[in-house]
This record gives sequence, C-alpha cells and structure tokens, in this order.
Amino acid sequence: MLKRALGPASVLQEQMDARKSPLKQFAELQNSGVLSAVEQARKLHADQFQSINQLMAPNQFSAIRETALALSKQNDSLTNQLKLLAQSFDTGILATAKAMQEQKGVLSAAMAATQWQSQWKILAEQFSPNVSAIRTIAERAMFLDVAMLRATANNHIQTVSTQWVAEQAIEAQNIVEALAQAETADESARLFIAFVSIISAIFSHFKENTVEELRSAGLVSVLVFALAIMALPQLQPEASMSEDERAAYSELQSSVDALHDDLGKILEAENALDESFISDLPRGEILRRASIRHKPERTGQRLAILDGGVPIAIVEKEGRWFRIVYRDPLANQLTQGWVYGTLVVPLNESELD
Repeated sequence: MLKRALGPASVLQEQMDARKSPLKQFAELQNSGVLSAVEQARKLHADQFQSINQLMAPNQFSAIRETALALSKQNDSLTNQLKLLAQSFDTGILATAKAMQEQKGVLSAAMAATQWQSQWKILAEQFSPNVSAIRTIAERAMFLDVAMLRATANNHIQTVSTQWVAEQAIEAQNIVEALAQAETADESARLFIAFVSIISAIFSHFKENTVEELRSAGLVSVLVFALAIMALPQLQPEASMSEDERAAYSELQSSVDALHDDLGKILEAENALDESFISDLPRGEILRRASIRHKPERTGQRLAILDGGVPIAIVEKEGRWFRIVYRDPLANQLTQGWVYGTLVVPLNESELD
C-alpha cells in the first residue's frame, strides 16, 4: 500500500538504494583524484586517438598494400639489397637473442649499472603516439585479414602472413609498454630479451622478404622501434663482474651495436627505395587541409587527412583530380590516393602538361 501511495517515487528510492554501493565507490574515486587524472589523460590524447581512428580505414589499408607491391617492383637493385640486408640481420639477431638468454644475469647487471630503466622511461614517453599507431595498424590488419583466411585440403584454417606479422607487432608493442613500467633491472633484461626475440622471430619467419612483408602490412615502423631500442642500452660492466662476465658483457654489447648498425642500413635502403619510387614524378604540396580519397570523386572513401604544406608526388591527373603519392600520417609509409586539384600546388606546372 505504501508503494502504491508513493508511486514512482518508491521505485526511484529502490533504485537509488541499489546503487548506493557503486555510487560510494565512484565518490571515493572522485575524491582520490583518480578520475581527474583519467580525464586529463583523455583530453591530452583525445585528438591523437580521434585522428588514429579516422585515419585507418579499410581502403587505406588496401592502398598501403598496393603501394607496397609497386615499391617492391620499382627497383630490382635496391629490392635485392634490402633482401640481402634482411638475411644478414636475420642471422645476427638470432645469434644475439640466444646469447642474451644464456647471459641474462650479465645483461641485468649491466642494465642496473647504467640505470637502463630510467633511460627507457624517458624514451617511451616520446614513443607513445607511435606505439598507439602501431597497435591500430596491426589490429586493423588482423581484422581485415580475417576475410582472407583460407582453408587447406584438410579444411584446416591457415592464416595469411599479414595476420601473423600483425600479431607479432602487437606483442612487440606490448613489450615496449611493459618496459616503461619495469621496476627492476632483472625485469628490464627479461623484457628486452623478449623484444629482441620477437624481432628475431619476424625476420626468421620472412627471411629475405621481411621488409617487404612489413611494408605490405603497413608496419615498417616496427623496424624504427627496433632501431631505437637497440641504440639505447649503451651499457657498462658492473663493478663486481668477474673476468668471464666482463667478456660476456663485451660480446653482448658488440652484438647489440652490430644489430643497430644493420638496422640502420636496412632503413637507409628502405628510404632509398621510397625516393626511387617518386624520383621521376612531378612534385607538389598540399595547399591547405585536404581529404585524400580512394577514388577521384567527392563521395570516395577518405584515406587520410593531410595538412597544408605536406609534400607530395603527382602520379597522374584525371579531370579535376590528382592521384598523388604521400607519406601516410599513421603508418609513416608511402601510399597513394586522390585529392581535388584546387588543393594541390604543383612545384612545376609544366611537368603536368
């Protein structure tokens, strides 16, 4: 009778009573300042995550793949050079990963002596946007490749290589994030060895085609990560090391330095291949903020948004549209798309005639 008399107010009271515990927890979080910190972080990264979500469309992934295929066919000399470099790096990183596993204690001691964790935490903050980008690209690559899974004669599902490399890239990214949270030298050493092992697995899986496969997946940026991480541990022997441990440390440092140099050569060759791809094309730049489309029409799916002043190469003209080559703002790789002609400033008009 009381409930009837109170009507909706009674139902409301029951609902409020049921929510007392969650509301109390919420109030405690609010008073602790946690929610304020979360909101600040959300505002800080809102633009970044919004642009990441907008940029990686299915057709954009297809455009990256198509450009990667064209790059591989562009210059046989540079492509073969990349394959030889990848083979050499594959051999070196596999041996280094094994040596690190065997000398984990020596690596940990050297990391403690140089406060490696502190160095990495500073570097990790600068890497944060790139880490998010790698995860976005890899997850999108995996999602799109689900449709490309193929059954063998025995009806077993076999994943395509893009999905495999995307899985490895996500695992590498997880390790990069975990490194930033490591509290001890032992934990840092374990994670560093795990990261080297992931890169070794990628190269061992694809061998001389590693860079080509990474490019096809939009994940050449994984090599940039590897280069930066290989460059970081400029270690020094810990004072209490024995002669044998010092010798083992010296070998590890030499191996890491060699890997760093080899990765640098791979990325230099990759950049040379990019330059070769656009060397004979007219150049230009984007006049102001512009949408890059999958097709030469206003209803074409947006591939990217480029700011004014971004350099481009012009492949062809169709009506009022230009097909251009640009560096994708998320994958940081060359790709192609269409932009409306009034948004392009050719650097040499006569080359387009």
